[in-house]
Amino acid sequence: MSEPDLRRETLASRWAEDEPDVRLYACNTYARHIAKLRLLKRLVRDQELQKVIDILIDVLKDEGTADWVASADVLTNLGLRVGSRVQKLRW
Repeated sequence: MSEPDLRRETLASRWAEDEPDVRLYACNTYARHIAKLRLLKRLVRDQELQKVIDILIDVLKDEGTADWVASADVLTNLGLRVGSRVQKLRW
C-alpha cells in the first residue's frame, strides 16, 4: 500500500472513531435518507412512530448496503465474498 493510501485509510478510520455514526452512511446508497430519518426520529415524540422510523432505518441500511455492493467493482465483490485470509495476532 502506498503512503497516500495509508494516510487516507488512517483519516477515514480516525473519522469513524471520532464519529461512530459515520459508519451508518459508509457504502450505503441510501445514506442521505437514513440521516434524514434519524433527524426526524429526534424530533418526533410519539414512541410508536419512533419504532416505525427505526424499522425504516434498518430496511434502508440493508437495502442501501446491498445496492452499493451490487454496483461495486468485481474486485470489491470478490474481496467481500472471500473475506480476510490474513491471520491477525494480538499481543
